[in-house]
Parts: sequence; structure tokens; C-alpha cells
Amino acid sequence: MPTEAVHHLSRAHFTIAIICPLPLEAEVAIPLFDTVYDRTVYEKYGPVRNDPNHYTLGRIGCYNVVLAHMGGCGKAESSSVASNIKQSYPGIELALLIGICGGVPYRTDVGPTQRRRDVFLGDVIISSAIIQYDLGKRLPHRFVRKNTSESNLGRASLQIGSFMTCLESRHGDLSKDQQGHLQTIQGSKDVPYPGIKSVILFKAEYKHRVRCLCISDASGDPSVVDRRRVDSDGAPYIHIGRLASGDTVMCSAKDRDKIPSARKFLVLRWKGPAHKNDTWQYYAAASAAACMRALLDQNPISNATSSAGLAQDIIASQFNPRKRPAETSEDSSNEREKACLDLLTFPQAQYRLDEIMDPLSTTCIWVLERPEYKTWMSGEDLKSHGGFFWIKGKPGAGKSTLMKHLLSKAKQTGKDTIISSFFFHAQGVDLERNTVGMYRSLLHQLLSSTAVPSSAKQPYFSFAAKMLSQDDGINWTIRDLKHQLLSLIRLLNNRYVFFFIDALDECDQAEMEDMIPFLEHLGHSLNACDVHLRICLASRHYPQLNIERGIEWVLEYQQEHQGDMRKYVETKLKGGKSKMLQEIREEVCARASGVFLWVILVVRSLNDAFAKGKIHAVRQRLDEIPDGLDELFTDMLTRDTDEIDDLIFCLRLILFAQRPLSKDEFYFGVLFTKNGLIKREGEWHIDPHIENFILNVSKGLVEITRTKARIVHFIHESVRDFLLRRDGFSKLQAGSSANTIGNAHNELAQICFRYICQIKLMAAKELRRPCVWPPLVWPPQVENYLDAETPFLNYAIHSLLPHSNAAEAGGTSQAAFLQAFSLSFEDFKHIRNALTLCHIRQYGSDVTVLYVLAELNLDHLIRLELLRTPQMWKQMGRYHSPMGAAVYLGNTLAIRALLGCNTSSDASVDNSLLEAGVIDRMKQYVVNSKRIKMKRGSMALYLVEYAIKRGHVAILKLLYLTGKIDLNHKLNCRSLPLICAIKSAKAEIVEFLLSCDRVTIASPTNALQAAITRVFVGWTPTGELPSTGQ
Repeated sequence: MPTEAVHHLSRAHFTIAIICPLPLEAEVAIPLFDTVYDRTVYEKYGPVRNDPNHYTLGRIGCYNVVLAHMGGCGKAESSSVASNIKQSYPGIELALLIGICGGVPYRTDVGPTQRRRDVFLGDVIISSAIIQYDLGKRLPHRFVRKNTSESNLGRASLQIGSFMTCLESRHGDLSKDQQGHLQTIQGSKDVPYPGIKSVILFKAEYKHRVRCLCISDASGDPSVVDRRRVDSDGAPYIHIGRLASGDTVMCSAKDRDKIPSARKFLVLRWKGPAHKNDTWQYYAAASAAACMRALLDQNPISNATSSAGLAQDIIASQFNPRKRPAETSEDSSNEREKACLDLLTFPQAQYRLDEIMDPLSTTCIWVLERPEYKTWMSGEDLKSHGGFFWIKGKPGAGKSTLMKHLLSKAKQTGKDTIISSFFFHAQGVDLERNTVGMYRSLLHQLLSSTAVPSSAKQPYFSFAAKMLSQDDGINWTIRDLKHQLLSLIRLLNNRYVFFFIDALDECDQAEMEDMIPFLEHLGHSLNACDVHLRICLASRHYPQLNIERGIEWVLEYQQEHQGDMRKYVETKLKGGKSKMLQEIREEVCARASGVFLWVILVVRSLNDAFAKGKIHAVRQRLDEIPDGLDELFTDMLTRDTDEIDDLIFCLRLILFAQRPLSKDEFYFGVLFTKNGLIKREGEWHIDPHIENFILNVSKGLVEITRTKARIVHFIHESVRDFLLRRDGFSKLQAGSSANTIGNAHNELAQICFRYICQIKLMAAKELRRPCVWPPLVWPPQVENYLDAETPFLNYAIHSLLPHSNAAEAGGTSQAAFLQAFSLSFEDFKHIRNALTLCHIRQYGSDVTVLYVLAELNLDHLIRLELLRTPQMWKQMGRYHSPMGAAVYLGNTLAIRALLGCNTSSDASVDNSLLEAGVIDRMKQYVVNSKRIKMKRGSMALYLVEYAIKRGHVAILKLLYLTGKIDLNHKLNCRSLPLICAIKSAKAEIVEFLLSCDRVTIASPTNALQAAITRVFVGWTPTGELPSTGQ
């Protein structure tokens, strides 16, 4: 299987996607590639920014193919992978999910073209339809599956349906081709046929035990054996039929057999039966991969560059005025527009909205009748309020629930109303808590609205087409997003546009202070242009922000809000209607001070007390509950001191985690700290047990989101404020407030390090030296550690060093840790490589600790490492050196640390890079880097090229000021710096280069003219640059 670089390729040329949930499935599929594209192609056409997938790129037959490596199994994971593929490769027309599955033992729908009834191990199933068998209602005596069109996946397209019909008529040829490709796999991989002796079907009544030896112990017992495979060749047979998909863990053969017999399913894709034949998995995966190649040999889609090539023509026409695209069909236009829309969206955009509880049916309805709200909606007295309605309130008052209610009601106002919303979430990913994510989400919703005319959308699609043509990924700036948003709304004359933006206080204050004036500018300018823009905001009282004009509400001052809390207490507080209980209800409402969250937590506590005793116990419990959220949190956390260390660690883990943790990661992280458990054991660790554990260990202040990701977070942002800003830890344990941040990160770093060391001891044989294996090949056993067996491993391996760096920054010395880590560095690389699906991103044997720290931008640890070991001027890693990694990735903090600069509170500012002595140190680096033996060019020019293509102006300025760089000299990519900057569409870089005195733009070898001519006119150099006359 050759590996080669490919020129004249674009993202749109990839038309086939292959998705592999398990590493062993990818391992056996790759040998069937005619060509695997090399590292240079992957660096250019790999995943775009915000696409977390890892891919193998190559060619199979006449198709450019992208193979996606899934991080785990399940519908949620596969949906996320498929969605992200379209971001990076908009030309995908066909996706094939290949791998192992659970088959039923026999068929009930045998047709004339498929005469074999039995389904044996190693057979291949091609699904003609996918149906979720466990979606429905459980009635007292039966289960009724939902069978409406809204509840099921849509049918395959006409093209796929026609191809499936064709396959059935060519079954013999398909099987012959599949067997040939299977032999190809077996020629390059050790994939033996396990033998027909182990193909035994036991009766449904036979009860398998965990790790049972039924093949050897019971295979000769006719009372438990249903039938065996008797044919001698053992060749896999290809079936075509329905696939049943479900989340139910199917451990009952009787129940399994009921499903296909009732629905004529051929395959059950469940999450893990109690008994499975692992020895067949490798062969079954190879058999499926061989069938995949046989399918592609049948040319399921046209090899013409139809929509993909047409999209490229359109993109090219943006740069070359002499070219005009051919007329596009409606389908290709829709595909192109979807690819442009995918540049804006991100999976978590609606997570926070989905997590907010719906209000009681009788609450919040009063807002719609208030005169102020009606005035805002209708636009009356627009000069006084400017289209703004701002709801402010205490933490936990219920602002987000009210905003969700207003949003849902606004969507019912009419089909011509255009509505966008964004709910900031401080505990979410970066895009959930910054204005880039907000602008992207608002713009995506506007462009997806059918109420927005197509003509208004076209300027964005033209702009997005240019972005898609860039090969270095998509990098949205706030400036671009603001411009696109303003340009789009300006074209919506005489239409009503509503924005609902919640929790402004959970956004960075500097970004918020920039956002408010922009929204004011939007409102004032657009309302004057006959665009009826209405903006509804919600935030806490602090940080204090004001607008020039607008209607402002304080939620806790509204009498109807007090009434909503009374309705909640009357509905949710148990115990009947006695006089004493009514007095308790009145007292709860009176003490709430407008904070709905306080009411919810108190009602929950009183219901627990009522369940344990009579009504006097409820009275006593209410008397003990303090007023105010902070006091209530203190009471909840200190009511009993059992397992106080587990509680503190639990809170620290959520507060200081490098990223949001899934429930399994959180659960096993706490259990490892508690009793050293590092992997699943038996069947105890199931969802109900995990959820109860999290509730108890956190004293009810932590919850699991209702989204697919099942993230663990605090029940409200006020919990985080209580612990961090108001010294909540000191109320849990004396002295715990001293250096909380530094000590917390140090503790988490130590936990991650100990976990990795335990994994090394336990799995030494299974993870032995993976960094020297052939690219993208792992032992099948590693799968267990990626998903089910060790859920905390992925977090530990990727968060270990960032936690240590934060601890050093927080004042807790990491010198001893760094020494211990360096001794285990090779083991760290081996395990990390086993968890890194893309071989380009794996660490080779030449990579040093300093290189890893520079790549991760860990400046405090870099300074410690430079004290421990001198910097080596030698080539290593993907980016050639530690400085190369820092420059390419724009890691300003790492660059400063490598140059020996002191820490700075504002290291991102250009001037902080240029302090006294920095230039001299960079000069020395550039001089020394020339000693590196490169395949082509010098490290100095690589650094310039990296800085230009990544748009790092400050770093390019630093290199320029060394005086050792000639910006009129061609780079290693054989382009002038100015040409490179224009081709990369980096406006700020172009602006800087034009301002440099030593960049020649007026000589006969006019660099500016050459850049413009080459990029915009399509001139191809023949040697010398054109003169001014040319």
C-alpha cells in the first residue's frame, strides 16, 4: 500500500467517508486503500478548526476517501463524528459505517436472491434500513414501538436505494470480490479464520455466565446446542436486510429473538451483550472491511466531480474574474449552502437551553400581559426603549427559566418572525461562554430561518465560499462575525427580528463590554432602516452594565414572580393541606427574597425530611435552614462531615478541571482517589449507581446534564461563585482556603500522574511501545482502555501537564513533580500515543519534555525544565523543534518562556514580546537554528512561514526585528512572504508586511505586484518575477 503526496487536491474532492467505531476496524480497512496520503497532505487537508475528529486520508479505486476514527461507540458519538466530517469535507456524498455487530442467528425474510437462512459468525450484513427497536412506550403488558414517520429515520436517497437493488442482483459477483479483498487483508495482517468448530448456536434458554467456557464445556451437549455450522469452506456470506439499533444492553437471548421475529430484523446493534465471541471480532472486522471495498468497486456514486468540482469552480471564481461557474442544480446548491452553514454551528450551541428546566405550566405567563413587555414587542415608544428589554436579577432568581419561556412564546408569534437566541454557559466549552460562539450561533439561526429571503443570505455564502477555499482551516474572528451579522440583518426590511441572549454575566467581562455597544449600534441603526429588531437580555446585577435606552426589569421586585414561587411551593411541597404545612409554605415564600433556586433547594430538603418523619420533622428542618444562597450552600455541605475529603475533591475536580467531565470520567476519577479503582469491575458501575453516587458525594450541588454528552456540572453558577469568590472551601475545612487554586491543581496533577502509573503497571503488555508500530495500527486490546475499561485515562493523560503548569502558576512548586515525570516520560508517550488515533500527532522517540511543554503552551513548566536541562538545538517532532511548535501554534507564552523572558500579565500584547533583551535572544535562536539539517531550507524560514500562515502578527514582528530575516526572500514553500500572506488570506499579516521598511514593493522585482498578479490574475512564474512593465 503506497503512501504518497498529492497535488491539485481540495477538500471538496473527498466524496466517500468511512467511519470506524473501533481501532481494530480501522486497522483492517487501511490495507485496502490503494493509496494512503502522506503527512503533508494530512497537514493541509486534515480536520478544520473545531472538528475534533481524526482521519486517515487516501484513495480507493476512483474515489478520494476519508476514514474517520471514532472515539467511542454509540449513536451520540457516531452522530457527532458524521456532523463534524461535513465541516472538514463538504463534498462527502456517501458515508459507510463499517465494523462488527451482533447478528441474529437466522433469517425470516429469505428472498429469491439470498437463499441462505442461517447467519453465522463472520458473515457480513449490508443494512437496507435502520430502525430503533427500543424507542416507544412500555405498557403494563407489552411494549409498543413508535412507528410514526417523525420517530424513525428517513429512507435512503433514490441513488442509494437504486444501488441497493442493484447489489441484490449482483450478489455472486459481490461475494467473489469480497473474498478476494479479504485475502488481501490476510496477506498484510495476521487475521486467521477461527474455524467452524467454534460456530455453535446455543439454545435461547441456555444461560451464559461471565467469562464462561461454553464452547469447550457444553458444545457436546445436544440439550443446549441448537445447531452448528457444517459447511467446510467457512466463507463469509453477504446478507442484505434491516438493522435494529438501540441503547438497550441486550443480555437475554429470548428477548433478542423476539425482536427480529417481530420486525424481521437481521442485525441488532446493541451496546454490549453478556456473552459474545471475542475470538471472531478481528476476522469479522476484516470481513466487513473487505465487503466495503467490494461495494466501492461497484461505483455506488458517480466519479464525476459534479457538486464537489462545481463548488470548487464557484470558489475559484471568487479569485479569478475570468472564470465563471457552470449553472448549478438545486441539489448541488443546497449542498454548498449546507457546507457554508456548517462553518458556523458547533455541537454545544443549544446545550444550555436544553438543560434549563421548563417552568410550571401556570408560571411565567404573567410576563406576556405586562404593558412594558407588550410595548417592547410591538415597537411602541421605540425612541425611548430602542428595542431593548433587559431582565436583571439575583443569582438563582429564575432569569434563565423565564428567558426560555419568553423564547418559546416568541416562536409562536408567526411564521414571518425571525428569532435567534443564545444562552451563555460558564461551565461549558469555550464557544458556550464567549462572544465568538454567540455571534456564530445567532448568525447560523438567522441563515437557517425560512423567513429570511435567499437574496439576503447570498453575501454570507460568498464570504463562506472563500473561507472554504483556504486550506489552513476556518478561523472566525469577532470582526468578521459582526460584519456578517450586520450585513445580513440590514437586508431584512420590514421584518421583525428577535434576539434572546441569556446570562451575559457568564461571559468574559471584556467581551461583554465590547458586545453591548455593538448590540446598541445594531438596534439603533437597523430600527432606523425599517428593520424591526428587538433584543431581550438577561443578566445578574453585577458586573454592572447599562445601555443608553431600554426597558429594564428587576425580577425579584416583580409581584407576579413572588406568586410563581408560591405556586411552585404549593405544587411541589408534599404533606397535604394541614394548617401547619400551609404555614410552612407561607414561610418558605416569605424567606426566599426572590431567589427561586433557594425555594427549589429548600423544598427538596423539606420533602426529604417529610419522607423520614412526620410533619414536626419538616418544621424542625425549616427552622434549621438559613436564609440566602451562600448560607444554604454552607448548610448543605456541612450538615454532616462524613466523607468530607471526598466532597472537597469532588468540588475541586469540577471547579478546576481542564475541560467538562463526563459522568463516567468524574465517577472513576473520584473512585480512584477514594479507593484506587482504575477500571470497571463486574456489572456494578451502571448508570443508576453512578448517578446516585454523584448526587450523594456532592451533597446535591452537582448534577448530570440531560444532553447526549452527559456532562457533570454544578446545579447553578452561584455554586462556583460561592466556592471561589466567597471562600466557600474555608467553611468546609479549616485552612483549605490557603492557596486554593495552586493546591487544587497540584492535587489533580498528582491524581492524574498516579492514575497513569497504575495504568502502566496494569497494561504494560497491551500498551507496549505503540509509538514504534506502523502508522494507525494498535493492538485490539487498547480499545478497552479507550472506552469501557478505564474512563478516566483519556482525561488523565491530556490534563496531567496543564494541571501541573497551573499549580506552578498558583504558587505550588512543581520541581519535584517535573523530575518524577521526566523519569516516566517514555511511558507517558507510549500511553498517549495509544490514545492518539492520528499517527501524525503521536510523539516519536526523539520528542523531548521541552517539546511537549512548548506544544501545549505551558510556560511555567518550560521555565522549570530549562533550569533542569539545557535546550537542545536539534530537529524533532512534527514542528521540527520546541520553538517551531510554539511559533506554529501561536503559543506566545511558550515563546517568551523559551527566550528566557519573565512572566507577564499581558503577554499577548506585542510590546510585551519586545522588551529589552528578547530580540537578542531570538537572534541567537535564529543563528543556532541554522545548524539544524533540514530536508529543505532553514528553521528560520520555517518559523516565518508558520507565523504567516497561522496569522500570528506579534510573532512575525518579533522575527522581523531580529534583523536576521529577509522578508524579500522566498520561503521554504517557494513563495515570497507577501504572496504567502495573501494566499492565506491573512489581512493583518499583509498590512504588517506592507508597513515594513525592509519589504521592497516598488522595485523592478515588485513583490506586491508579484503577489497580486500571481494570486488574483493567475500568473504562473517561469523563473524570474515580472518587471513593472509586465
